[in-house]
Amino acid sequence: MTRYDRLIIASVSVFSVLMWATFQLWPTPDQVLAVVEIAGEQVLQFEVPAAGSQEIVQHRITFPRGEAIIESRDGRVRILPMPTEVCPLGICWATGWIGRTGQSIVCLPNRIVITLRGRAAQVDGVTH
Repeated sequence: MTRYDRLIIASVSVFSVLMWATFQLWPTPDQVLAVVEIAGEQVLQFEVPAAGSQEIVQHRITFPRGEAIIESRDGRVRILPMPTEVCPLGICWATGWIGRTGQSIVCLPNRIVITLRGRAAQVDGVTH
């Protein structure tokens, strides 16, 4: 391996680390909102605490079969576990945390949909 090979490898490595740091550590200016709908009607909308924030925010929503607690922190949102008589399969709370614009949590038995919205959608990938 020549001296120039080492220089190229070092340059590419430094460039890669800088690019990674830019995308991971740079704060995003977009405000992320969680929109909660029950039976197609919007009942709640709140700002999700920024990523890196340790602030925990809980919102209680009621619906015909019971109530649910929506928790948000660190740029993410989830539904806390509910009793089986309220949500029999528990798929909504088993979904866990969502944190990207466009992601949703859906509870079909209770007709609850939580969607993250922002000014710019995050793209998973592009195909041509």
